[in-house]
Amino acid sequence: MIAWSDPGPAFTIPAGAVDIYQSIQRLEPGAWVAPHTHDGPESGVVIAGAIARHESARTRDFALGATFCTPGGAVHATGNPGSQLAEAITLHVVPAGSPFSTPCPCDTAPLPQPGSSNPARSIVRDINLARSPLRARHARLALTAPLHLEPQAALPIVVTVLAGRIAAGSTAIEVPAFAVLTSAQVVTAAGGPAEVLLTRFEDAAG
Repeated sequence: MIAWSDPGPAFTIPAGAVDIYQSIQRLEPGAWVAPHTHDGPESGVVIAGAIARHESARTRDFALGATFCTPGGAVHATGNPGSQLAEAITLHVVPAGSPFSTPCPCDTAPLPQPGSSNPARSIVRDINLARSPLRARHARLALTAPLHLEPQAALPIVVTVLAGRIAAGSTAIEVPAFAVLTSAQVVTAAGGPAEVLLTRFEDAAG
């Protein structure tokens, strides 16, 4: 059985077909990503260390395993105020054809100087999702046996490869790529140990 996290904050996605970007953010101590916006919501989870998120004139801390969500159009920045490497995986749902992000000035006093964040990004284009407000749950696990995943209609499950190589149906995926599953699939490790992060979208209304 998959041990899903508690659901994160609700978010509303853009109308029509969307592109889903994934970013694996690796932040060295003291590093910040410069303030920016996205044309749709960003949902994420901290997978190593701890991060800080600056948004709406305040800064909040997020510990290992914490989830966060930023609505489309909101100015925000992400940083690592700690002394150890921090990592977060974020999914960005934007109108099809939109850019990943738009740089913009910060809305309060200057943040620490941006540092190298070493992001790894990939994209899946032209996906149709449910229009209702959504939430995301996450689960991190090692693939030790075939994993049967059954997404609901228009509520996909995103499979992010953290280590190794996997097969989702007939598609092979390796770091840092991800797959958006919109129908039942069997996910297996391919050629050795593998670790994945699952993100499940669900109706926020329950």
